Amino acid sequence: MCLLAYLYRAPDGLFVNLEIVRQGYGHAYTQFPFKHMELFRYYGNRARTSGKELYGALQPSMSEVVPSVDSAAIGETSEEQVFVTRTGKKYHREGCISLRRSKIPISLTEAKQRYGPCGRCNPPP
Repeated sequence: MCLLAYLYRAPDGLFVNLEIVRQGYGHAYTQFPFKHMELFRYYGNRARTSGKELYGALQPSMSEVVPSVDSAAIGETSEEQVFVTRTGKKYHREGCISLRRSKIPISLTEAKQRYGPCGRCNPPP
């Protein structure tokens, strides 16, 4: 028997499992359905098609691997970043009260495709 679990980083609520898949360092175990399966499949396919890490043609040497992850650099650097929660259906600006329990960085472009804007913090449409 194998126990699988979700891991969230405190205090920012980063969904660690999803971030590993999104950056191409791992893949989701999808033999059995789970709550966030479609989200994991989406980011796994995206990592694979863009040739990230495990899926890249050339693997970096150990001296090229950056050992730490800067939480500010996790989102897409070329465009505005907003945040979603683990269970919500809206995207938010930094500091929104709706982000008290979880705060997952996502690019504005991706957020618009999957979520609606929050009515409290009025993020960019």
